[in-house]
Amino acid sequence: MLISARAGWAWAAKNGRAGTLDPTTVRKYVTPLVIPPAMPPAGKDDGYSRVDRYLIGNRQFAQQILPPGMPRTAVWGYGSLKQPHTFNFPAFTIEANADRPVRVTWVTGRRHRSSPHRPVASHDSVVVA
Repeated sequence: MLISARAGWAWAAKNGRAGTLDPTTVRKYVTPLVIPPAMPPAGKDDGYSRVDRYLIGNRQFAQQILPPGMPRTAVWGYGSLKQPHTFNFPAFTIEANADRPVRVTWVTGRRHRSSPHRPVASHDSVVVA
């Protein structure tokens, strides 16, 4: 069974689903695609270990995904815990150099009070050489 976007929106609106938008009211192709910048490292190389280190967390936040004038969208994204302005969707990229290890420490964010979803609670460190 195939349901059109318009029919899905009509069903959601009829059943009291908050936050639904009529897809025909969203202007298409007006928001430029995001080219994610490089994730800033968590700290400077100490001169001894020669490892690029990142401290990255995930969290829920509101971001302008739809065209200007439309409501902001709740999204999950990644960013540097040392620099909160880096939380974005899509997330910043980790740029690595050949023959230089990278250490990424992932810290799981807490769920937002309005979200029924819970992120996986784990703290992992990954070293890529």
